[in-house]
Amino acid sequence: KILNSKMRDALVKIVGHDGGSKNLAALTQHEGPLRALGFSRQELIKAVGHNGGSNNLQALVNYADYLKQDGTEISKFLTSEMRDALVKIVARHGGSKNLAVLTQHEAPLCAIGFYRQELINVVAHDSGSHNLQSLINYVDHLKQDGVETGKCFTSEMRKILVKIVAHDGGFKNLAALLENEPNLDKLGLSKDKRIYRLLQRKAGHQRLKFFLHYYLFFYHCNAVQALLASCSISAYLSVEKLNTILALNALSYYLKETTNDDEFNL
Repeated sequence: KILNSKMRDALVKIVGHDGGSKNLAALTQHEGPLRALGFSRQELIKAVGHNGGSNNLQALVNYADYLKQDGTEISKFLTSEMRDALVKIVARHGGSKNLAVLTQHEAPLCAIGFYRQELINVVAHDSGSHNLQSLINYVDHLKQDGVETGKCFTSEMRKILVKIVAHDGGFKNLAALLENEPNLDKLGLSKDKRIYRLLQRKAGHQRLKFFLHYYLFFYHCNAVQALLASCSISAYLSVEKLNTILALNALSYYLKETTNDDEFNL
């Protein structure tokens, strides 16, 4: 009854990877203790069915130990929703690194105002460990600038930063914000919420790159407000459409604003 078609497929998925025998051995070793914490067999199979899956399962065990040492009442903390989130963190190639980085950086980030659930949302993606590391880098950057991080990370600011990095490859979005900070400051856009809306979308780093390219190009034309409007709109477009729309908008306003301008008269 246990080895039905679905279970057979799951077991084959577990061993059908490099080091697959280790995956199944880890499941055998850790299934009992983890199920005692509330994880279902299906959740554990999902976590272990990847390259390095044995490390993923060990990461769950380590995180449970970390919670115990932290004084967390695990039976209340590991709700169905939380178990789903933790499985989502590790149920991918390299998932163990995601949970290891969360364990390492959770305490200092929570100390400046972030909530555990926010950090879990950040790390539950491909390259999730890099996403969380980018938050650490951002905090370090603020400290170097003399910013009081305790006052800086308001509820609104935390939500903005989490939305920026809580994507596959979200760390690139926050890196783009840091990289372009000098330009944004010079243009008076560093606190413009439309810039943050761009970065909060998938491939936000590309959206910011496209926008700044056209904004800077037309900075001396009277097309700035139109481009800022495009900034708000572009947050909801695909990357492909974004590039096309911004290019057409820029060309349209360029022709309109420069027709009677000797400096730009073609």
